[in-house]
Amino acid sequence: MRRLTLVALALMIVLPGVCSASAMSLAELQLIQFSAGSDHRKAAVLLTSHVFSSQTLGRALLTSIQTPKVTEESRIATADLLLSKGAWINYPNASNTTPLMAAIAHGHLRLAEYLLEEGANPDSIDMRGRRAVDFLASGAPEHELLHALLRRESDLRAGIASNPVIMNIRMNVQEDRLALSYDLVSDDKVCVVFAAFNQNGEQLGLPVMVVSGDVGCDVLPGRNLQVVWDALKSHPLGFGGADVSVEMMATNY
Repeated sequence: MRRLTLVALALMIVLPGVCSASAMSLAELQLIQFSAGSDHRKAAVLLTSHVFSSQTLGRALLTSIQTPKVTEESRIATADLLLSKGAWINYPNASNTTPLMAAIAHGHLRLAEYLLEEGANPDSIDMRGRRAVDFLASGAPEHELLHALLRRESDLRAGIASNPVIMNIRMNVQEDRLALSYDLVSDDKVCVVFAAFNQNGEQLGLPVMVVSGDVGCDVLPGRNLQVVWDALKSHPLGFGGADVSVEMMATNY
């Protein structure tokens, strides 16, 4: 019995402030330790041999997010494992910090996107009155997509219709074509329209066959979607050195 007590105390030193040793069983402490270290094999064995409450699983989820020196892939894998066992995805600690807030605050943006996809609540409020969106750096380009996802999820929960959003358009101009990549935030499939204009603002006629990729209807939301315009096929004589602009727009059905 004394040996078990020493093990429990040692675990509490590794994970300070999580809880008191008297409030948790050894198995619960081990689960949190394995989750914090992203030791998926040991955590999976423990989850198979024991039954944990959604609160305990949520606590393990939050601890795994706040632990430093773990890869993003490992964090997501740990979250996936714990959520598959019923972890409370919106588990709040003593400061009412949720896993989604912690993921954003620690810069784990892909994990934050994953948690949103799994149903995390963006409108939870911590003890200082902050929501998840308040942990995003204002004006940071890398936060634009997550900001849109948070806004969309919040609107959905409020019953507000959410329009699809195209963002982060990147352009690669080649000799005979224009390649674009973009991110699409939407609740479902949408129609993506690609258009080109001359320097007078007049729209250029583009046959369907010269524009390919993630364009048209039935385009699913996601990152790094691709559109290619074979410009010389539609305009073999070129544009005479004049400027050409392009526009992309997403609409619901």
